[in-house]
Amino acid sequence: MEENTARKVAGHLERLGYTVHTGIGGHGVVGVFQSGSGGKTVLIRAELDALPIQELTSVPYRSHHRMLDRYGNEPHVMHACGHDMNMAALLAAADTLKAAAGKWTGTIIVLFQPDEEETGGAQAMVDDGLYGRVPVPDLMLGQHVVPARAGTVAIKSGPVLLAANSMRVRVTGGPCENSVNPQVCVDPIPLSMRIVSELQDAVTKEVGPD
Repeated sequence: MEENTARKVAGHLERLGYTVHTGIGGHGVVGVFQSGSGGKTVLIRAELDALPIQELTSVPYRSHHRMLDRYGNEPHVMHACGHDMNMAALLAAADTLKAAAGKWTGTIIVLFQPDEEETGGAQAMVDDGLYGRVPVPDLMLGQHVVPARAGTVAIKSGPVLLAANSMRVRVTGGPCENSVNPQVCVDPIPLSMRIVSELQDAVTKEVGPD
């Protein structure tokens, strides 16, 4: 649902002189810039999402926006979870790499992914023919916000950071046989607490404590 954000990102990349592709897998945006001939192809990604959170900061550019979501609600939205920083950092990197084009050879792809929070956007972009529009990268860098000193690069092999799935569970009380009095019904509160506890145990056993 990131239409306005995608438009702003695409416009910035066009002003920088990138070849821009829009509407990939929903509102995915990709910019491509080639410096010289030959060299490696490197893809760097950021995510576009806003989240249903009211921004309570005092900065003048804070979000006042509300948006109708896919469930029919109209919550406040803001680019939280570091997505604003992801986009700003990647647009700045795109600008810097273009300005320094005389010092490197290869192809840079900057990719702005929709629907990162609900995890469908990356697959949607691939399914929508991403690699029919841009070269297949030799190296892909998936960034997020980490507290690192400027000018440093952090590298780790294997899984890093976090992935999450979510589900909605409704626990209802009952049965209340021959009565409407709640104190003789099955109480949903301790049942809910037990579900949470046992799910956490299952995660620890099946996924691991780390």
